[in-house]
Amino acid sequence: MTDRQKDILKFINDFIETNGFPPSYRE
Repeated sequence: MTDRQKDILKFINDFIETNGFPPSYRE
């Protein structure tokens, strides 16, 4: 996994935590 992908995953995880969305969607 590249650093770019890690940054994206971190952003998504932070977004979910902030907004309370369940991780039920996929790119």
